[in-house]
Amino acid sequence: MLTVEVRLLGGRYRASDFEDRAAPEWPPHPARLFYAAVAAVHGAGGDPAEIELLEWWESLAPPTIQCSDLADSAGVRPARAVDHYVRGNYARSWTTDLHGQWDKLLERAAKLDQLSREQVPEKRIRSAQRDLDKAWDKLRADTARATAAGTGTTAAVLDSVLEVLPDNRDRQARQFPSVTPDDPVIRYGWDAPVDPQRVVELDGILGRIARLGHSASLVTCRVVPEAVQPVWIPGSDGSEGRTFRTVTRGVHEALVEEYARHGGVLDRNMPAVMTDYRRAGRPAPVTATATGVGAGEWIVLPLPSRVGIPPTRVVDVARAVRSALMSYADEPVGSFLSGHRDRAVPDERTGPATEPHLSVLSLPDVSHVHSSGQIRAVALALPLDAADADVAQTLAALRAWGDTGYRLLLPGGSAYTLEPAVRDRAGADPTVGRVASRSFWARTAQAWSSVTPVALDRHPKVNRRADFDTQNAALFPLVSTLCLRAGLPAPIEISASSVPVWPSVPPVAGGPGVGRPGRPVSPQYRVGHDPRRRRYTVHLSIRFAEPVTGPLVLGAGRYFGYGLMLPTPGVAADR
Repeated sequence: MLTVEVRLLGGRYRASDFEDRAAPEWPPHPARLFYAAVAAVHGAGGDPAEIELLEWWESLAPPTIQCSDLADSAGVRPARAVDHYVRGNYARSWTTDLHGQWDKLLERAAKLDQLSREQVPEKRIRSAQRDLDKAWDKLRADTARATAAGTGTTAAVLDSVLEVLPDNRDRQARQFPSVTPDDPVIRYGWDAPVDPQRVVELDGILGRIARLGHSASLVTCRVVPEAVQPVWIPGSDGSEGRTFRTVTRGVHEALVEEYARHGGVLDRNMPAVMTDYRRAGRPAPVTATATGVGAGEWIVLPLPSRVGIPPTRVVDVARAVRSALMSYADEPVGSFLSGHRDRAVPDERTGPATEPHLSVLSLPDVSHVHSSGQIRAVALALPLDAADADVAQTLAALRAWGDTGYRLLLPGGSAYTLEPAVRDRAGADPTVGRVASRSFWARTAQAWSSVTPVALDRHPKVNRRADFDTQNAALFPLVSTLCLRAGLPAPIEISASSVPVWPSVPPVAGGPGVGRPGRPVSPQYRVGHDPRRRRYTVHLSIRFAEPVTGPLVLGAGRYFGYGLMLPTPGVAADR
């Protein structure tokens, strides 16, 4: 048994929830403790023995957690932070405003990083490097000129100098989410045999950790002999469960690679595994598990960091990926890969395959309230019990495509390069980022909402402009059929709308409430490219009587990425 104790020296913990930046995180997620340990090791030079210890530590199963329980009997989470209007730190006392040059420098650095990850001619990379070097040279020269003694004191200069005084600065809205627990001690427990020497070495690393989360959250960390009295344990109860970030094999390596990319300057992604937790003493109920599209193994192809595809192009991405795989597959291309019944004669037009086949899912970034909604990865979702021959043909086509660089060309000429494929099986430890992992979508909850629109297989007998109650009543039997087809129970409540619950996800075209003209909208789903075969497409929120386990992919567009769902945001009981 390994127990790590974290003590909040100031009695307060400051950190934002990963799904809602205005809400505090509690308890500190296990991944945060690991991130702090990685920073402590590499901040001291990266001793190989300590790195080996970190890689052993990340391989352990998610820990149990002992902490103050901030929830009351109704399961209420800590309150959201309020706005505080504080003086900004953006005063300028130079004759030259260099903010624009810094922005240009970061843009050129990001461009060079992106080109370095893609298979582009070396000439383009050298050109991007020259542009970056020029930006650095100009910034250094202008900084030296602006800070040199003897600069002219014009009225504009005097005004900018006076901006340094706090009373002359504008106020900006800031939020400082924090938690003040009754007990400032948090303990994490791993039920695994531990060599005493490893305990000593790990305690040495933990002793170098000074903060957890925000720099104001000063802590001391150590290994203690006491067993954990758990408040949270891994596993889901679907009703009052939570999702915490944990780590697994490969996270340390991913953190090192990510730091090499961002260097502490660019935006960053913190790799983690999304793990369901439940309150100790509450057994996990028997839950229904989806058996339709997405229920089997996923093969994930992430996009490079900082690269995203607009969420309105979900179907375009799916069709382009399927076309690319078919073009590299050995003949004859089977119905599993093509999605159409096998031809009796060459060039025969056939209808959709009736047996479960490959689905291509676009995975948008909706990991928190300020996410961009951009597509960050593509998943090839294999059905349960897929035939070995079908899987082999798919993998062979994928390898052939990878040999040419995973180049993805969308209608209109937009081109992207995907990163190498990663196999992500149900229950396995994922090695890809948050939204690109199967575990992020395979949660357990009673309430679910669509991230990509749901295309109904039949047109309801209701006008799209009808009131919500009339529309929901007409759609209820159709949605129930979709759930039963996916191996789920019928829902007890649905809510349909053209506008999604996710702020970063675009509404569906043609419905009420889509907002201003010119706003990006998700197109109505069409069978093939035939505009006459348009399906009734909406965003759905569904509630079941009992918790169900995803991934949930519903509707007529399920093989092309439409109908992908997540637990409803803002419903604390369903996390």
